[in-house]
Amino acid sequence: MQKDIVFLLENGKRWKSNIFTVIYHKNNGTQDRFGVLVSKKNGGAVERVRIKRVYREAFVTTPVEPTIFFDIIVRPRYGTDHQFHEVKGEYERWRQNAVATSSL
Repeated sequence: MQKDIVFLLENGKRWKSNIFTVIYHKNNGTQDRFGVLVSKKNGGAVERVRIKRVYREAFVTTPVEPTIFFDIIVRPRYGTDHQFHEVKGEYERWRQNAVATSSL
């Protein structure tokens, strides 16, 4: 698992928004794999866990193209407000962009 994370951090494509950065790589599996890396700069333990919950919920509730799957790491930016509706909107925007560029 850690080997996969290191590979993704070194070789993955990056997509930046105002509230987070997505590092992703197309995989050959049957589902997406998703992780959230939250820095201590984002706040104390309680705040970091809240941020992870918001991002996981956005991931789970976003519809997925059934033929294209990714390994995904999300790195929330510190100093921003991580509200669910904003995170979900940006995540959906990234997903559409990633699917469009991966199918070329």
